[in-house]
Amino acid sequence: MNGPGFYKSVGDGQSVYYAPNSVTGPGFSLVATQQATYIYPVNGWTWFADENTARATLLLPQISAPTQLTFQQFLGLFTPTEQVAIINSADPNVKLLILQATANNGVTLSDAVVVAGVDYLASAGLLTSARAAMVLANTPHA
Repeated sequence: MNGPGFYKSVGDGQSVYYAPNSVTGPGFSLVATQQATYIYPVNGWTWFADENTARATLLLPQISAPTQLTFQQFLGLFTPTEQVAIINSADPNVKLLILQATANNGVTLSDAVVVAGVDYLASAGLLTSARAAMVLANTPHA
């Protein structure tokens, strides 16, 4: 997340432009040291204390940090039955997923490789599609 600075909606309903120190455009120039003297918005730019405040004011979705788990936390998202099925699987793709998950410094649930791996576990019948979605949403099993 970005800190204090000038923010402007990109126009896609999702993203912002961010300039911490200054913004210059045709007919205007904004400087952080003079941010309290401007009447906003100036060509779409407004000063905000941080990106969360900018997004809330500009009615844009908040951005959450990717969820990173240790391998033990990741494995804990699976039921004991799913854990046994995964660990005992003879499928080389499952073994590769386990190796990749343990070799990294953490497991990021939104990472494309992790998403594909968890989806593969479901397609291999080691857990249901609904449980795969729960794992990727960082929802502990019941």
